[in-house]
Amino acid sequence: AFQPDTGSDPSESPTMTAAATQMGVILGTAAYMSPEQAKGKMVDRRSDVWAFGAVLYEMLAGRRAFGGEDVSDTLVSVFRDDPDWFRLPDDVPARIRQAMQVCLQKDPRQRVQAIGDVRLAMEGAFEMSLQQGAASSGVSWKPLFPAALGGFVLGGVTTWFWAASGEVPSPARLQRFELTPPSDAPLQLDGASQNQPGVAISRDGSRVVYRTTENAANTFANGVLYVREVGQLEATLIRGTEGALGPFFSPDGEWIAFNDARDNTLKKVSVLGGPPLTICQLDGFLRGASWGTDDTIVFATVGSGGLLHVPAVGGEPEPLTTVDPDRERNHWWPERLAGGDVVLFTAWSGTPEGSRIAALSLETGEVTDVVPGGSHPRFAVSGHVVYAVGNTLRAVGFDPSELAVIGNPVPVVEGITMTPTGAAQFGLAQDGSLVYVSGPGLGQRSLVWVDRDGREERLDEGLGYLHPRVSPDGTQVVVSMLDGERNRDIYIYDLDRRTPTPTRFTFDPANEDSPLWTADGQTVVFRSTRDGGGIFERKADGTGEIKRLTAESLTAVPFALSLDGTVLVFGETDPDTRNDLYTLPMDAGSAPIPLLQTEFDEEHAALSPDGRWLAYTTDEAGQADIYVRPFPNVEGAKVRISTEGGSQPLWGPGGSELFYRSGDRFMSVRVETESAFRSGTPELLFVVPNLSFAGRGVKYDLAPDGQRFLVIKQGAAPTDDATASAELVLVQNWTQELLERVPTP
Repeated sequence: AFQPDTGSDPSESPTMTAAATQMGVILGTAAYMSPEQAKGKMVDRRSDVWAFGAVLYEMLAGRRAFGGEDVSDTLVSVFRDDPDWFRLPDDVPARIRQAMQVCLQKDPRQRVQAIGDVRLAMEGAFEMSLQQGAASSGVSWKPLFPAALGGFVLGGVTTWFWAASGEVPSPARLQRFELTPPSDAPLQLDGASQNQPGVAISRDGSRVVYRTTENAANTFANGVLYVREVGQLEATLIRGTEGALGPFFSPDGEWIAFNDARDNTLKKVSVLGGPPLTICQLDGFLRGASWGTDDTIVFATVGSGGLLHVPAVGGEPEPLTTVDPDRERNHWWPERLAGGDVVLFTAWSGTPEGSRIAALSLETGEVTDVVPGGSHPRFAVSGHVVYAVGNTLRAVGFDPSELAVIGNPVPVVEGITMTPTGAAQFGLAQDGSLVYVSGPGLGQRSLVWVDRDGREERLDEGLGYLHPRVSPDGTQVVVSMLDGERNRDIYIYDLDRRTPTPTRFTFDPANEDSPLWTADGQTVVFRSTRDGGGIFERKADGTGEIKRLTAESLTAVPFALSLDGTVLVFGETDPDTRNDLYTLPMDAGSAPIPLLQTEFDEEHAALSPDGRWLAYTTDEAGQADIYVRPFPNVEGAKVRISTEGGSQPLWGPGGSELFYRSGDRFMSVRVETESAFRSGTPELLFVVPNLSFAGRGVKYDLAPDGQRFLVIKQGAAPTDDATASAELVLVQNWTQELLERVPTP
């Protein structure tokens, strides 16, 4: 081990023996070293268990479990890669596969603790029905096993194998647990807030990461990640993950990658802490990602169309697939199989039911249809594809070598939380564990009137309601909604006529949301991703052309219009200064003017009725709070309004009252604005449980008389148990139940 690398076969590299195995000294043969042994750490009999698994795998598969051109490459493979289980012959029994997998766990704490236990595994004591091989190599396991065992013993890796005795225990029990997030950081369902999964599990099942709300503002830019070791009672905050969306693990579980919503980048951070590292810039929010054992990440974004891939160390993303516009609109939610050569993904067509599961061969580039109707596929070690339809997980047998299903899909878990874009809140581990969020779906939402005493009255329910705005005369509501086919569009609800469904206002297949009324109620201003994105306007009666107001931008969001209609206040994201506020004179051809552009997030701007004061949300004090400044001379003064966090301020009629939201609490503050600005003490008006927090725009609005608030609640109508809280559930040995419900040949 101390000799210079000669480039010889790593399986024949020199092996040093010593009377003592001490920390800091590397002893062993590279191809069969355990990770802790290769790092020079203290070793024990668990390293012998690893070596046995590596020898047995090599004799059955006809290739080393961890290979490379030289010793250095081989050691890198030991640290980074998993054996290609599909290389094993088809007739190798599941219990032998199980034995090898428990031997080759990289974390010695997760590895079988004694070689005698391996014997129990081979006799089926811990059987989980692992992945079946891709194709037979023509090698029988039965005559090879004694040779592997003999070579193992004669090589001196261990001196005793068959010493264990006693009756074989029953298979590991299926166990369900609720993982309760910290009380000050509740599970953030809607972040999903940008329609992404908010939970993931490491490949070995030892860690769960989930997205929480850092403070009362509960916006996607303020969410953070917590990681929970399955064997620990408490979750740990991962510093530096503010604004994180869509977390997912590296193959070894030591890194967590995520979409940073503040600058729209793909980043990674060590589970042990430290500064996040940027992998690449994204051209839209993430729509799924999977980190392969070759240290590349396959991912999708809102704007990518097809799948992309990028080295995990960083680089420029490159395309993997091309969308067929006659059959689908996007390729989303990729899942790279353990062998690395196959990627499952969703061919998205507008709804989970109308989409399909497909498989990409990285070797040939060929795409094969797998399952019609479904989204967010994941591959289980039991040999199943698990995917979501209508808040239900379904499973069907899958042969990766043929890219073909086996049998018919079967519902296996009900009540999975799912976003309108097909992201299901669940994850699978190779040890057979399942983690998922159980609770109200993210698609259906209700428009609800709430009076100042907290009494609720349901107005309507629809798919993915966002950003309600009441017209100046109180007779109409403009809102953004998913229609199931064309992403998100603007709708207008007539309060006088009480029409059963809103009237559609925009028809472009782009996403359109964050509407605003002009003071006269004649025009609606809104955000759109059409033609490169930006802020647009159209007459409220639906006539005339849609006019562009800002330059192309996918992050511009309209917040407020002056009463005279001459100035628009909007937000936009900058990679360096995060979320900023700008003003735009409504004269044709005018350029935006920076209003508040700092190192902090500034958003949710609201202008007082007299146009002299600007209320807004900022995190400059370490959490989201409400501040007021004079307008347009914002440097003239600054007054903090909220005392315990808050976001989304709205002015009451006449400008003598300011409202804001602090989590699910609605607050009121009396203010004076005539000569100088003065603020009273915030008072609680009411609490609305199960609010929807999706999107950057406003989440509620005020009736013109200031006596009622229009809010969006998650789930269906309040009378349907929509207030039921979501739960984060871990199921260990779930594939055992899966095999019973969905048998495979």
